[in-house]
Amino acid sequence: MKTTVSFSNLLEPKACCILLLLSGLMLPLGFAPFHITPCLFVSLALFYWILLGSKQSSFGLGFLYGLCFFGLSMNWLYRALHTLFETVTVALFLTMLLIMYLSLFTALVSLFFNLLKKNLHQILLPILFASLWTVSEMIRSCFMGGFPWMLLGYAQVDTLLALTIPYIGIYGAGFLACIISASIAQLNTLTLKFCFLMLICIPGVILNSSVPEELALSVAVIQPNQSTENKWDQESFVTTLKNIEAKIDQSLGRDLIVLPETAISVAVQYLHPYIKKLEAKAIAHHSALLLGIPVATKNSKNTSYANALYAVGKATGQHLKHHLVLFGEYIPQYLTRFTQWFPLSTADFFPGGVQQKLVRAHQIPFVSLICFELAFEDMIRSQLPEGQWIVSISDDALFGKTIQPYQQLQIAQARSLQTGRYQIVANNSGLSSVITPHGQIVSSLPHDTEGVLNASIEPIKSSTFWVTWGNTPVYCILIVFFAWVVFRTLNSNGYISNSGSFSVVSAWSFLGGGFKNRSKGIVAITNHIIKRKSCK
Repeated sequence: MKTTVSFSNLLEPKACCILLLLSGLMLPLGFAPFHITPCLFVSLALFYWILLGSKQSSFGLGFLYGLCFFGLSMNWLYRALHTLFETVTVALFLTMLLIMYLSLFTALVSLFFNLLKKNLHQILLPILFASLWTVSEMIRSCFMGGFPWMLLGYAQVDTLLALTIPYIGIYGAGFLACIISASIAQLNTLTLKFCFLMLICIPGVILNSSVPEELALSVAVIQPNQSTENKWDQESFVTTLKNIEAKIDQSLGRDLIVLPETAISVAVQYLHPYIKKLEAKAIAHHSALLLGIPVATKNSKNTSYANALYAVGKATGQHLKHHLVLFGEYIPQYLTRFTQWFPLSTADFFPGGVQQKLVRAHQIPFVSLICFELAFEDMIRSQLPEGQWIVSISDDALFGKTIQPYQQLQIAQARSLQTGRYQIVANNSGLSSVITPHGQIVSSLPHDTEGVLNASIEPIKSSTFWVTWGNTPVYCILIVFFAWVVFRTLNSNGYISNSGSFSVVSAWSFLGGGFKNRSKGIVAITNHIIKRKSCK
């Protein structure tokens, strides 16, 4: 079938590369903290437009686009790694290595798009582009532990596509964003493109802007704004404990009092009198107190520590962090041999289980997330629909004054939309917030400030479509589409007869049990190809 003609055929290779660089740098502007939503659609449209007609290496074009996208959006990695390793060379090397790894996914999207587009009608090419991008995000989110950051669906909380997130999730919203972007590139007139783009970029939260004034539970979120150095400094520890206790005293009487990740840096087992005192105060004022604090576990050989959300007062249970941060919280066994070559300051935590008993406040269960776990939607869905709101605690002081905390808050907004739950975000260094089930931030503390955020939330028992079905609809669409594309490609290249009998016989012979049957299948396929070429 004929594919669409791209004006990128008329551009010089250098001009294509420059345009690709600009489009890659434009994509992060569609995410937090910039929120320039049209940039996301224009960037993807340009990338798609270049891929349609460029005669250069498709893998190289995709890799270059990824370097620009991830290089600008993930620059905060250098700040964190430099703090951990205390050396510029190692931090820069690891940052570049991770950015290049992430860029491989956009490179593969470009490569497979170039391979499969030849046999499809132009009306189906946007679906092919969106399908490949979505699959790349899915693989990136789980491969080698997963890195589900900067997914296109997160940025849709600011668009009309926010309305689809409770139904088809982050991947589904990103899939639609890709289709829309590619379709914009194929529209014939500039006026149509502009109108279509402006329509999509209307903030979706406008349609869901009402928030009840009187809610069931009052909340106090404590934001200590401790520096990374002071948190783990013995001399500053006593002052830190006094400051935390003072802020808890100030918040007593609220239904929920939430502290961020490792707000108290010494394990709960070694602070028994202090924790008991806080618990007695919380019980006396009917408050549920949720502490970010390590938990120690002893065995015959040594003591292990887990990063935990620990409940006292009118709350019970604990949640141990499952998804640990590489280098920051653990070092894989196969990398320990390299630690002798560079200084590394890291905590050695052990991961909690995948399935844990839900923490309860006032006898109501809720979803517990610590830092990086917010990005893993399976971690959230495993605690639903039982969990009636979300508590997400983190400490982003390691990233300093970068864009990372804003990106994390946008992910939190998307999670509230997906699950239809209120969310309490407690962050040590700023942007502690309360988010509605519609993804709205109703109250928030500024970045790099100390304070207490007072707000209200409502427990919710109902389930969104995504909570019930997860990503199953998106998986089904992708599987059916790719199966059809593969069949179409094989058929157009002459590997399948009109009746389809060759496909069945050859596949059965090739996949049949035993070397002999597979050999027959290979011979049959080879003879068929030779016969068709001789006829031509």
